[in-house]
Amino acid sequence: ATDAETLEILGDYGLHLLTSLPVTLLAEATDAAGRLGWDVVLKATVRAARGRPDMPNVSRHLGDADELARAWAHLDRLAVSLGAHSAADIAPVVQRTVEDGMPLTVRAIEDRALGPMVCVGVAGPPAELLGDVAWRAAPIDRDEGFSMLGTLRAAPLLEGYRGSPPAQWFTIVDVLVRLSALKADLPEVVEVDFTPVLAGPHGTTIVGARLRVAPALRQRDPLARRAT
Repeated sequence: ATDAETLEILGDYGLHLLTSLPVTLLAEATDAAGRLGWDVVLKATVRAARGRPDMPNVSRHLGDADELARAWAHLDRLAVSLGAHSAADIAPVVQRTVEDGMPLTVRAIEDRALGPMVCVGVAGPPAELLGDVAWRAAPIDRDEGFSMLGTLRAAPLLEGYRGSPPAQWFTIVDVLVRLSALKADLPEVVEVDFTPVLAGPHGTTIVGARLRVAPALRQRDPLARRAT
């Protein structure tokens, strides 16, 4: 789905993304930062630019034009390292800075055997290396959402681990319930991937999203949900 289609579909279910302004020039990025009120993030969004510990794709807490210019020069260098010509080639965007939070992986898929499914986990090693994610058949209610979070082995990270502020669980659950309703209603939306969700002490923010649409099955297996 296009960005506009993704925003429209998610918006129909009360799921709203952090405002993201695409830019291709430093002057455009400076103007976008001014409109957002500074204290912004500049990042490259192409998949190849993610996960580069040697040259990160995100610059945070940019408070003025000089800091933004240095961040833009960094994206230029990152683009060259990826075989591109300039920052404009790696899909830069400007976003307002959000409060620190625990990054979560949140997905929904259409499984041919099990039907619509939704999952959540703490992003990073717990989910990627240890498989610490919770799956449920969609739609789910709020009790099921809280149960999903509670079954994670990494759940203490959301509870104020070692003095960090606890996340607002009910706002995470709200995202899960709304996403599960979307997935239950729309079998043609075969995958939704929030990248990432930040769960903080004052709320939960969906930073980005990818949505994939494919021809829907004519009829879901009525026993699919019973199998989970």
